[in-house]
Amino acid sequence: MMVPSGNDAALAIAITLDGSEAAFVARMNRRAAELGMTGTHFVTASGLDDDAHYTTARDLAIIAQACMKDERFAAIVSQTSYDMPATQTESG
Repeated sequence: MMVPSGNDAALAIAITLDGSEAAFVARMNRRAAELGMTGTHFVTASGLDDDAHYTTARDLAIIAQACMKDERFAAIVSQTSYDMPATQTESG
């Protein structure tokens, strides 16, 4: 999901974890409140534009700090490159 145009992955993760995007977004908003993020409201799992979807620089810093406490996340985002192994492709 952490690659450009990962909106479909965000939706798939939301549905897998919580059964629906709406349930996942509700969890995102609860977690934001738990972290003390007072200037953020999520509407979609992917962050696609919506007038009711917003955040602040302060809240982005709060969520970044929380995420960096996870060693796996920190390792992923600290990568400067990634070599994608070759895959089989379907012939015409």
